[in-house]
Amino acid sequence: MKPAPHFAAWPLRPPPQYLRWMVGGLVVLALVGCAGVLLRPWLEDWLPALGALALMLWLLALLLRVLAFRFNRHNAACYADAVAKVETRWWNHHRQQAALLEMVLIGPACSQPDDRAGLFEAERKPPQTTTEEGGQVLRSTQVLGKGQARRERQLARLLAVQLQAQRREPFIAPLLHCYWQGSAEAWQVFAEETGRRFNVVLPDQPRPWKGLDSLDEVIDALHQVEGDALVLCAGCESLARRKDSTLPGGEAALLWLLGKSGGVRIARGEAFVADGDALPEVAERALRQCHLDAPAQACASFSPALADLGWNPLPAAPALNFGELQQLEAAVALSLAAAHAQLNAMPSAWLASDPSCTLALGVVTPDDPTC
Repeated sequence: MKPAPHFAAWPLRPPPQYLRWMVGGLVVLALVGCAGVLLRPWLEDWLPALGALALMLWLLALLLRVLAFRFNRHNAACYADAVAKVETRWWNHHRQQAALLEMVLIGPACSQPDDRAGLFEAERKPPQTTTEEGGQVLRSTQVLGKGQARRERQLARLLAVQLQAQRREPFIAPLLHCYWQGSAEAWQVFAEETGRRFNVVLPDQPRPWKGLDSLDEVIDALHQVEGDALVLCAGCESLARRKDSTLPGGEAALLWLLGKSGGVRIARGEAFVADGDALPEVAERALRQCHLDAPAQACASFSPALADLGWNPLPAAPALNFGELQQLEAAVALSLAAAHAQLNAMPSAWLASDPSCTLALGVVTPDDPTC
């Protein structure tokens, strides 16, 4: 979990016990009086001065005690105000969001934007598995190549083709950064196809996608520039079935165009590390990050840990539609939450394993200033 600023409480002095001070003052005066009676033959001329001095010292001690108490309370109030400002500033930064202006999601059960609604229908039959050398797999029918490397290159080209089908001019603002999850060869195919179709030059070496860490970088970059800007995040993955897994090998490709506003809003999310965090606390922080008092009505999750939170899973499990994924699992879960939030105009959560931590979780909210 990303640590919020924590400050120890200011040590508070107890208030003066005025009754005790009054009793103490009377005792001092009584002692001075008794001493005056006993020592009157020797200190007769000094008794008034000694009595006045004792009274002044008692008053001075009481004044210092009261001032110490008042200054302590004043310092505590100033400290609390400074802490509140630091915490507010941290939460304001932590609650910054990115807008999903355009999304391409390709998988065995999804290739067009119109297909996304079916991913949330429990009665819809999941795609059929096929048999490869390693076992059962789920594959996109739009890709005909054999072998992981070849299929990923075809998926990368298909991302550019589908982006053009969805939006003729997607790059309407300066492109700040490009993030990629996948092989360098697949990126080169994607960059060449995108450049040819949109007359845009993508870098030879994009930034690697590192899950929540990269999402933080993207949101920071978007909020540090003036005016509109874009960040492109994309990736593709085609996996064989693992021998120790009950799920078929999965396949997916996705693309996001992120900006400051104009689409469903993606929060920074929260990271859960198994050795040091409590999952319910991390989940509560993810909701607090989006000003939610209760869990979202739906959560896209590849992880069985969702059952421990009481969050409502999507009617159709993402693993049934995409198979087992690795590096793209969290990104696909986030994409499904974004599609659900857009279709239903309500916040949607996501939870999955992540390259930067044990589990990543967050909330996507509709493009509505009141949310």
